[in-house]
Amino acid sequence: MNYKNSAVSEIENLIELFPVYTLGQILLSVIKRKPEGISISEWLYTISDEDLFTEIEKTKQIEEL
Repeated sequence: MNYKNSAVSEIENLIELFPVYTLGQILLSVIKRKPEGISISEWLYTISDEDLFTEIEKTKQIEEL
């Protein structure tokens, strides 16, 4: 599975699911899932495409509630 393309596709799905959210709000909802104790830039630099895809999926589940 190409997780990079899947992650981008899921962000596009979130944009369609939540049209009132800005892109920044959608990205922030994913970024807020980063582990404590590391910076946002460190997390984004080190997270794998697969793990980022998983976090986007979790964000989607939470936001749909």
